[in-house]
Amino acid sequence: MNGIQLFHIPNPPNRIYPINDYEGILNMDQINQLNNKLIKYSKKYSTEILIAIIKTSYGANLNLLAAKWGKTWKIGKKHKNNGIIILLSIQENKISIQNGYGIEPYLTDFSTRKILEKIRPCLVNKLYFKSLNIIIDDINHILHKQKYNLQNKHHLHSYTNKLYKYILIISILLVLFFRKSKLFFNPFLLEFILYPSLFKNQIKYEEKEDNFDGFGEGGNFGGGGSEINW
Repeated sequence: MNGIQLFHIPNPPNRIYPINDYEGILNMDQINQLNNKLIKYSKKYSTEILIAIIKTSYGANLNLLAAKWGKTWKIGKKHKNNGIIILLSIQENKISIQNGYGIEPYLTDFSTRKILEKIRPCLVNKLYFKSLNIIIDDINHILHKQKYNLQNKHHLHSYTNKLYKYILIISILLVLFFRKSKLFFNPFLLEFILYPSLFKNQIKYEEKEDNFDGFGEGGNFGGGGSEINW
C-alpha cells in the first residue's frame, strides 16, 4: 500500500538442511561441504546450526529476524533448545548469530560478537565461504571447550553403566544355568551368546548414521546473540 516492503520468512522445506542460500553466493561444492560439516556435528553433539543467506531484510532488525526464523523453523531439539541461526544479508552487509535458550550459557553475546569481528575482513573481501567456515569452527570449538557436551557424556556414561549391569546379570544367570545343568562351562560360548546383544544398539546406530531427517525438531529461541555490519 505505502510502498514499504517487509521481509517474510519462507516456509520451511520438508527436509531442512543446514545451508539455505537464497542469494546464490555459494557454489554447490561449498554448500555440500558446509552441509556435511554441520550435519556431522549435529549427529555428534545434537546441536543444530542453520545458515540462511538472503539478499536483503528490507531494513529489519537482523537479530530479531534471525531469532524469529529459528523459532518459526523450530531449529534445535525440543527439550534442549540447542539451535543456532546464522543470518547473512548480502545487500545490507549485515550478519547475525542468534542462539536458542539452551545455547546461551555457553555461547555468550560477547563470544558471538568476537567471532563476527574476527571474520569482518573476510566479509569485506566477499569471502563468504571462508567466513562461514570460520564461524562454524569457532562455535564448535567454544561449545566443546565450555563443556556443552557434558550432558551428552552424562547420557553416554549412564548408558554404559546400564550396559555393564546388563552384561553382569546375564553372565551370572548363564553361569548358574550351566552349573545347574552340569554342562561344561566354556567362556567362548558365553561370548558367542552375548555378542549379538552387546552390539545390537551399535549396529542400529551405525545404520542410522547415514540418514539425515533434517533440522527443526522443536527448538525455541531467545538466547541472545550479536550482529555486525561490514
